[in-house]
Amino acid sequence: MWDMYKNTREIILERLEWLRTTVKEAELDIEIDAAAEYFLDDHVAGLLANNEPLLTVSGNMVLVSFRWLILLIV
Repeated sequence: MWDMYKNTREIILERLEWLRTTVKEAELDIEIDAAAEYFLDDHVAGLLANNEPLLTVSGNMVLVSFRWLILLIV
C-alpha cells in the first residue's frame, strides 16, 4: 500500500537505530530488530525487479499481505 505508507528500508532502519540507542541509554537489556510487511502491489513488484533488499524476519522470511477481493453474486 505504497500510496498510504511510504516506509522505505532506509527510514525503517534509521528509526531502528534511534530506538536501539534509546533502549541502550535506558539500560534495558533487550534485543530489538525490524522487519516490514509488504503488500503485493506494483511497488513491491518494482522492488523485486530491481533486486532491492527487503526487510526480512529471521533473516530469510518476508511478511506479505494480499488484496482482499470480495465478490457478491446476485
